Amino acid sequence: MQQIADSILHGHDLDLVREYPFLRWSSVLTKPDWSQEELDLLIEAKLIKNRKDINRITEKIAADITKYGDSDQHVLFVVYDPNHCILKEDEFAEPILRRDSMFVRIIR
Repeated sequence: MQQIADSILHGHDLDLVREYPFLRWSSVLTKPDWSQEELDLLIEAKLIKNRKDINRITEKIAADITKYGDSDQHVLFVVYDPNHCILKEDEFAEPILRRDSMFVRIIR
């Protein structure tokens, strides 16, 4: 999914950098899927193929919130849900949107 999204984004001249910067959290390095330095924006893409993926994706987002929360940058979570597995978008988004610097967009 990231390769396809990367191709689409590249065609829009958004000046996004893939898998950069590396950020230290505890004793490990982590990196976003894309970033845009001028906006202090980190972008994480998540794919939900079926209902079972929701638990795994929410755990990954929670970990990303923790890791990126100290970076003083804005974080956009783009969740691709082609099969409409997320039944309550507001409920899914609420824990992310509680943070002023974090946003989520669900694409179907």
